[in-house]
Amino acid sequence: MRTLWPPGDQELSDEDLEALYMPPERRHLRANFVLSLDGAAEFDGRSHGLATADDTRVFKILRAVSDVVLVGATTARREDYGPALIPEPRRRRRLARGQSPQPPVAVVTARGDLDPHSRLFSGRQTAGYVAPLVFVGQGIAADRRRALEQVAEVTVCRGERASMTEVVGALWRRGLRRVLCEGGPTLVSELLARGLVDELCLTHTTVIAGPGRAILTAGVPFAELLHLDLQLLIGGDGALLGRYAVIGKEPEK
Repeated sequence: MRTLWPPGDQELSDEDLEALYMPPERRHLRANFVLSLDGAAEFDGRSHGLATADDTRVFKILRAVSDVVLVGATTARREDYGPALIPEPRRRRRLARGQSPQPPVAVVTARGDLDPHSRLFSGRQTAGYVAPLVFVGQGIAADRRRALEQVAEVTVCRGERASMTEVVGALWRRGLRRVLCEGGPTLVSELLARGLVDELCLTHTTVIAGPGRAILTAGVPFAELLHLDLQLLIGGDGALLGRYAVIGKEPEK
């Protein structure tokens, strides 16, 4: 892997990638997606088939530098999410930066439609285990809420469904300032529409998924274009990995 913009000719180490993707100390939210050349964010409901080895490497680096991993319940189920385990020596570098050994996974779900016995809630006997944070709406059934409270820290939001403004605010108040959102498209669209996303990390890989696939965004159409600014472009194993700052409305000329 080498940087294409700014240009570079050195092979990137894990430490180099952490430096390139290190979020600022202030509150910061980035979203990370892998896309096919024709813009699909999934194939047969999962993103795994779109990824390359270098995309997976950056995926793990992004987790290693973040305070919390934010994901929608549908994505967590389809992708069979587990805890965001950080291996050595990345964990040591986290501790040296004053971060926890591993970031918690925060899941947003309207009705608490999560299996308490799934892999997401596994590993409670493992040293350093961090319980997931689950944000639910007012419509959650009492028995489902009780079941989730046995395996996660559950926050019931004010509305029938969890508002992303409320969820992100709750994460920030916990001191989880550097948020990594891993999807899905509906959740990311709401974050973008509310102006909560600072940065997009997008990998384009050399596959075509074909018609009818989910794309980066979903839900209510945006009222105006959102403009981005390319900060970094990396080339690796046929993939292009970009890091884009979200500007928002059209910049002044």
